[in-house]
This record gives sequence, C-alpha cells and structure tokens, in this order.
Amino acid sequence: MKKIYLVGGGTGGHCLPMLTMYQFFKKKKIKCKIITDYRGSFFFKTIPEKDKKILKNIFKSNNRISQILNLPLFFFQSFFFLLKSKADFILGFGGYMTLAPLNAAELLNYKIAIHEANAVMGKANRSLSNKANIIFTTFKDTKKIDKKYETKVSNVGMPIRNFRYEKKNIHKNINEIRICVIGGSQGSKSLSDTVPKAIVNLQSKINKKIFVTHQGRLEDLKKIKNFYNSNYLKCNVSDYFYNMPSLINMSDIIISRSGSSTTNEIIFSQKPSILIPFPYAADNHQYFNAASLSKINCSKIIKNKDLNYVNLSLEIFRLLNFQKKSGYIGSKLSRIKIVNCSENILSKLYEYK
Repeated sequence: MKKIYLVGGGTGGHCLPMLTMYQFFKKKKIKCKIITDYRGSFFFKTIPEKDKKILKNIFKSNNRISQILNLPLFFFQSFFFLLKSKADFILGFGGYMTLAPLNAAELLNYKIAIHEANAVMGKANRSLSNKANIIFTTFKDTKKIDKKYETKVSNVGMPIRNFRYEKKNIHKNINEIRICVIGGSQGSKSLSDTVPKAIVNLQSKINKKIFVTHQGRLEDLKKIKNFYNSNYLKCNVSDYFYNMPSLINMSDIIISRSGSSTTNEIIFSQKPSILIPFPYAADNHQYFNAASLSKINCSKIIKNKDLNYVNLSLEIFRLLNFQKKSGYIGSKLSRIKIVNCSENILSKLYEYK
C-alpha cells in the first residue's frame, strides 16, 4: 500500500475519524491525502497543504439545494485531481460531499472503500454501496445496509482520536465531581440552556464540589460561563477542545449528544453517560448510536423533547451513585469496544489488494 486518499467533509462525525486515519497512515509511512470541503477544512488545519485538497464550492449554505448544486463542481475538481495522481485506494467517510469524489473514482477504476460511523447507514454511503469494494462499519448491527451488499461488510469499529485509557488522566480529588458536557462539533443550544441549570441544582444535593468541562456553541459560551461563575462552580468552557479524549478520561460522568465519535470515546473511557440524541439527525441515527449503550444499561437516553433541568439533575445524581457502588458500567463497556480499528482497516485494505 503506497498511497491512499481519504474523503469526507461537513461535521466532526465524518472528519474526526478521517483525521485519525490520516495520522495512522502517516505513521505507517503510507502516503495519504485528504479530500474535503470548506466545512471540513476546519478539522484539518494542522495537516500540511500538500496533503489536502479542499474542494471549492459556489454555494456555501448548508441547505439541500445548495448541496445538490455544489456536486457537479465537486465532481469535476475531484476527477482531475484523482486523474493526475492515482492512489491504491480511496476511502470515504460519509456525508453528501463524498458522492462526487467517489463517483469520479469509480470512473477512473479506483478501488473504493467506505466507512459508516453511525448505527444507521447514511444516505450517501447507501448510494455508494454498489460502487464500494469494502464497506466498513462501526456498529455490529448497522441498520439500512442492503442485504445484497452484506458480503462486502467488515465490522472494524470507529477510528477515534488518540484515545488511550490511562490511569494518570483520571483525577484524584475525591472531594470533587467532574462532569463533561459535549454538544457535538456544532454545539447544542438545548444542552447550553438546560445542562448548567441541572448541574447547579445537583450541587445543592451533594456534599462535593463540581468541576464542569462544557463544549458548546460559540454564541452561547459567555452566557454559559457567566452562569457557572455566578453560582460558584469551577468550569472550563469552549466551543472546541482538541484534547477531548483526555477530558473525557478525567470526568466522572459525560452528558452529551450521541454522534458516533463521542459515543465511541465514551465506550473506550468506560464512563457512565447521559445521552441526548439530536432529534433532527438523518434517520434518527443519534438515537440508535445511544441505544447501543442504553440497551446494556451503561447510559441513560433522554429525548430532546423530554429534556428539562429537573429530570436531568435527578439522572446525574442517580448515575453517579450507581457508578460509585458498582464497576458494572466499565465492565460492560469494555466488552463491546472494538480495539485497533485503524489496524483492522489497513489489514482489510491489504487483503483486498
């Protein structure tokens, strides 16, 4: 394997596993380039310019019409880029923008693989399944995969950000509870409005201090920080944390949306969680991601429509007490995590070659 192209854009759910795979291939001395769009470029700022192709687009709105109108331009840019420098494999990570590069790759007789991050296969990956030589999945029983393509499927897990479960990352202050709030790569207004009130309400019920790490929308940060500070709670608030795996490791409980990257980082951390799936996610995939943890009693799902600070505060209290009395959650999560995902993907690519 001499060269591979990675394709994906939009949100962290598509881009973070790409970044992990890019770093892995580089360590293996395999030439690797990223193909993404203007939205995805945010996640690849640290990658040298020579290793990425950012597709230019006319329409920067995120609505469906703009996405469709951008595809022809993406296709022609991708076609000439792929024609100029051939790779052994092209690996797509979902999202509408992957349609153009992978269709161009098929015309140029590339070997094609796709990776599905969520528990429900996305529309782009469903439409590319007939072109793919290999279909990688994160979850064992991924929904909406056409039965005629099941022989292509390899359940390899999720490439996640340099995540190592290290005891040195676990905080040792027994008089402090650490709560990590994750709104997803785009933040969450619902969590920004509700979680701080729930945590303040929790503070009155326990005799320990609380430290909050809160990732939220840029426009909500000042309000969130002021609320915590006015209620004498220590906090670390930002719209994006580059060291999120470490912050998860140092937490006692995670409150989060349930995108695939975060869900799998929670699995690896072996920490209790409360998951509030984004209600407008395509095919309700965030609910099914969260269900992979809730069905083994390792997480509590609260639907967005049922979210309020009183019931959230009670669930945090209940989950903290349950975890304190039992190692059940850590034990269960350790059984469902799939290790060595990046190695698994590379091995399958070599096997196909």
